[in-house]
Amino acid sequence: MDTTAAGEERYSWWSDSIRRAYFDQAGKPCVLAVDDAELGRLAPDRDDAVADLVQAVLRVGGAPTSSDFFPGVMARFQRWRIGGRVELPPVLPLLALSVLAAHRMHGDGTYSKSNYYIRLSELLAAGGAPGGPEEIRAQVERRFGRVAEMWQGLDEYLRRHPEHGESTIPERPRLTIIGYPMSQALVRRSDRAVLTQFFSRLRLGTQRDMPRDLVLANLRLWASRPRGFSEPFVRAINSADLEPLVIPIVLSLLHSWDGQVLGPEGRTQVAARLVIDPDRWSSSWVVQAAADIGDTFTGTIDRRSVEVQVLRSEGASYAPLEGLPSTPGSLCRSGFELRGDQATVVARGARLVFFAEDPALGAWLSRGSMSPYEEHIVAASADISSSFREALETAADPGWREVRQRPESPLLVGYVIYRKVRFSRDAPLDSTLQKLPSLATAGLRPDHTARARFVNGLRVARGVSSNCYLTGCAPDLLLPSGAESRPVIVTLDGVNQQFRATGFPIPLRRVSGLEPGPHNVEVEGETLTFHLVRDDPAPENATGAEGLAWDTGGSLSTATVDALARGAVVAGVDILRPIFAQRGQDESAVIHRDGHWQRVIEPGRPAFLKDQVSPSPRFELQAPPSAVWLAQRRGVRWRVLKLAEEAPAFSADSLSASDRDAWRRLVGNGPEHDTLWWAYLQAAGVDA
Repeated sequence: MDTTAAGEERYSWWSDSIRRAYFDQAGKPCVLAVDDAELGRLAPDRDDAVADLVQAVLRVGGAPTSSDFFPGVMARFQRWRIGGRVELPPVLPLLALSVLAAHRMHGDGTYSKSNYYIRLSELLAAGGAPGGPEEIRAQVERRFGRVAEMWQGLDEYLRRHPEHGESTIPERPRLTIIGYPMSQALVRRSDRAVLTQFFSRLRLGTQRDMPRDLVLANLRLWASRPRGFSEPFVRAINSADLEPLVIPIVLSLLHSWDGQVLGPEGRTQVAARLVIDPDRWSSSWVVQAAADIGDTFTGTIDRRSVEVQVLRSEGASYAPLEGLPSTPGSLCRSGFELRGDQATVVARGARLVFFAEDPALGAWLSRGSMSPYEEHIVAASADISSSFREALETAADPGWREVRQRPESPLLVGYVIYRKVRFSRDAPLDSTLQKLPSLATAGLRPDHTARARFVNGLRVARGVSSNCYLTGCAPDLLLPSGAESRPVIVTLDGVNQQFRATGFPIPLRRVSGLEPGPHNVEVEGETLTFHLVRDDPAPENATGAEGLAWDTGGSLSTATVDALARGAVVAGVDILRPIFAQRGQDESAVIHRDGHWQRVIEPGRPAFLKDQVSPSPRFELQAPPSAVWLAQRRGVRWRVLKLAEEAPAFSADSLSASDRDAWRRLVGNGPEHDTLWWAYLQAAGVDA
């Protein structure tokens, strides 16, 4: 097959296109992950981009010789070597073709040499190479060492010219010479995007020197649940032969990661999250306001083209999305995707939606999964609501309640909503999910943890330390977890203990003998440290009030040498505390440490507010230091808020008849997880 001017032109065109697509990225890893879809994007004007690439390589490659199947390409490579190697080697189209063959061999999961050469010979035969696939396979296999030389030359060039990017070509591939193209085919563009989500879960900050084996172990666990990785990538990280080709590329991507979480197409991806407020009976979609993603997005929802605006306001953590046409319930089930100039906003459809209370919003914000021990509002789609209710009855903590939706204005159409949902026991949840696997598919389990870390606990001195906790309030340890629970050896201060990684945190405060000072936790090659202190070693002044202080009379004034305390904590001064109670309740009361109920009357609408202005949903009341609980009722549901950590100072005999009746009405309605609440119920004689 003679080299023609047209062939030379197409070969040069492919060389330039591949260079621009893969080797013009200084400071980032170069991965020549060529597949059919990538070639289609590079050559959109060609009906068959693969055939066009193969024919360009064959025309320039010339007629095979006894020592080389692509002598024309090899001649270019030799001239490049002799000529000083001043630019990328002129072999990129052939190397891209060799990677395409590796991509195609992943289809059947067979990673043998013969399988690779069969896929490559099929490509060459379809492009017009003389002979049948079996004849071509034998010729290419005998001469593939020349292609390996080209891979080595490209690797050497990239290591000397980092302005083109960082080489990811293995120096000594595990699968001999076919390991060069296979290493590039194992991490696709979509895999690299999903890896940014994994890197985010590692919570490394600016630290990027995580041990190789630890990265591999955590990646295997995290990828054990569907994340969007390609099947070849998942097979590779779990293969003893292939993971040595994959992990160096993963580590290179980790070291160069810029902190951006990307979608499958490589664009910045931002999650749209649902906000609900059952008290105000409202719902809306929001995105993080701090994200630099633009303000206008377009998409198709319910077969309608929409334009959605991000409504930012100064100081707000989240920005509402305006212009979504459907009800929150229907969008919650179907999900949606909106594209802007800089990013993509995505809401994943879900049959189970978990909401956690967000202080910045004063409402409940959706999240990707359930968090053990935390209170949630949960919306279950109608098709699994009966199964979810069974799970609540068998595995959830007592106290959950169904929210009755208003027929004329439902909060979430097509969902059943439950409040005060908390899962604190892993064994009942595991057995329930085995019985009801559809709930596991819908997301009723803690999300997998990519790396051991501390959660919860009472942190202090945040300005000077990230791992300092009060004695008796040590953090919980969250172990890397996968689809199945597994035993993990944890070393705490040199003592080995075996735990099970289930996605539920392990409360270290239950370990006896934790004295003030540093404590080391070793988990699968990683060491974590936390410090316990008796008092906050670095109390912070109130922001913006550094010049103010409290005096012995309980007055706030300019700080002096004799000031009693700076900030918000005042010892020994009996002052009333402001409490913000919910408006529109049928009954409100403050409960004192002596068990006495003090009824609270909601104040009327402020006279200075005009008719068209809505009053605040809360009102302020003053409570003395003896107040411990605020109880409010709407219909039959009570909401109890703790005001202070004060032990009960009464017994059932000391209560009046009206107080005893009031306490009986609260049975089963308070914060059941709070041991102080149980102490008050016991003192009132109504804990049964």
